[in-house]
Amino acid sequence: MSFKLPKESDEYFGPSSKKEGSPLKLKWNTYYFCFLAGLALDKPLAKSNNPEFIRDWPDSIRPYKDIYIGMLIKSQLRSLEKYKKNKHLMKEKIDSIVDSSGTHLTKEGHDLMNDFAHSGFYWLKENVSPNEYEIFLPMLYKTLKKLLDKNPL
Repeated sequence: MSFKLPKESDEYFGPSSKKEGSPLKLKWNTYYFCFLAGLALDKPLAKSNNPEFIRDWPDSIRPYKDIYIGMLIKSQLRSLEKYKKNKHLMKEKIDSIVDSSGTHLTKEGHDLMNDFAHSGFYWLKENVSPNEYEIFLPMLYKTLKKLLDKNPL
């Protein structure tokens, strides 16, 4: 399994990620922003042919992977009332996303996470202009905050 983003993401995030000291130099951070936007939109877009940029959690992110996985699980359970009343269904849904592999995500879990990142990328591309990271990050934060305020995770 692997983490994927659209090819266009390199060009879009390019101006913000190339400068020395930019937190966006780590491509995972761009993935995270896209994933967060996709979760807030609650509209994953299936796009399995996006290129892989990393096969496993980056070392600096690995201690926090359960937070990402928890956000993914919550996104799947929040809109489905039936899971609140049926623990067996809830366990099945969680088991379809999480396993004991190195990433702790099943193929479905990886695909879902990538689908959220995919939809989030296109939303960001339409709503936040790329720029030097000193300008881009505050704009990104402000735009994501509005989206998350409207659609809390």
